[in-house]
Amino acid sequence: MSSITVGEIADIINMQYPESTQDAWDNSGLLVGCRSDKVTGVLTSVDITEDVVDEAIAEGCNMIVAHHPLMFRGVKRLVGATGEQRVIMKAIQRGIALYASHTCCDKSRQGTSARLAQILNMQHCEILVPEADGSIGYGVVGELPMAMSVGEFAAYVKEKVGCSSIRMSGNSDRVSRVAICTGSGSEFVGNAVKSAADAYITADVKYHQMAEAGERIVIADIGHWESEQMTKQLFYDLLSGKLSNFARCKMSQCSNPIKYI
Repeated sequence: MSSITVGEIADIINMQYPESTQDAWDNSGLLVGCRSDKVTGVLTSVDITEDVVDEAIAEGCNMIVAHHPLMFRGVKRLVGATGEQRVIMKAIQRGIALYASHTCCDKSRQGTSARLAQILNMQHCEILVPEADGSIGYGVVGELPMAMSVGEFAAYVKEKVGCSSIRMSGNSDRVSRVAICTGSGSEFVGNAVKSAADAYITADVKYHQMAEAGERIVIADIGHWESEQMTKQLFYDLLSGKLSNFARCKMSQCSNPIKYI
């Protein structure tokens, strides 16, 4: 029997991505389970879905650490009427703890945007939208390893991220300085422009936002899941590094719920 508890796993994640830094609307932290429960295995994931819970059961994992939380709005009943309700019910029935690190991971210097910048081999990165004392904040901005044309930039991002398509607007003679905000970053287009970035990589940008911003900056909307798929690796690396004697840590094989036809 493992001597590691749900609370100890939660504390490791909270140390790296403090729950206190999450946005007011967010719901990061321990969502289901008791801190004193023993952990037999951890499954890291982007989302907490029915498929992910089933995968955790099949893998013998009784804790899921994910990026996206559940229960953003009040849950008044658990009757299996929605996917969210079924996930919560199955997790409770099968004794599976659920933990999410959402905006606290997004805003960390070791979080989602920083990892995407690493994947793109960017250099001299700084926080795009700093908060408080500047130690945390949304997004990063930095330099690509070399200047590229827009076409070369699109191909480079697709290859590095592993996405099949990108929604793009705007044009530029060269792309060298790039801003990034993983997830829904449309509200920070203005920040990307002010940072003197040639291009902005994000997701969930609306049509009119892209059309308007395209006059000032290249927008590369790579998709929400695609921009945050590295979170399961972030959590896996963190837990594996801190718990060298705990072999039961796995990454979910569940893929993007959105399909491109």
